[in-house]
Amino acid sequence: MFRVHTIKGRHILANMQIHGLSLKGYDKFKGNFSSIGINDPPNGRLHLPTKPTYEMRNLVENILNTLDLEWGGIDLFPTKDGLKICEINPTANIVTGEGGSFINLTGHMIDHILEGYRSNGQ
Repeated sequence: MFRVHTIKGRHILANMQIHGLSLKGYDKFKGNFSSIGINDPPNGRLHLPTKPTYEMRNLVENILNTLDLEWGGIDLFPTKDGLKICEINPTANIVTGEGGSFINLTGHMIDHILEGYRSNGQ
C-alpha cells in the first residue's frame, strides 16, 4: 500500500507501507499496528520513502479537487490495473510522514494556508 501525503499544487510525499506477513485480513489495517515494528518486526509496518509516479500525482490531485480538500493523506493500492483508492484522510498521520522523510509537512501546510490567505487580499 502507498500512503501519499499531499498538499494541493505544492508537495507530494509518498511512502510504501509494508505490513508484517503475520498480519492477516483486517488486522493489516488496524491503526494501532502503525507503531509496531522496531521491537516486533514480523508484526509491524515499515514505511519506505518512494518517488511519486505521474499516475500517483494525477490521482491525488484529482482527489483533492473532487473533495475540495487542500491537503490529505491518501492510501492507494497498486494493482495490475493501476492505483486504486483505499481511503482519504484529511489530516492523515503527519508524524509518520515527517519522521520518515525529514520533510516538514506541517510547515508546508501552514505556508499553503498563508499563501491562500494573502492571495485572497486578506
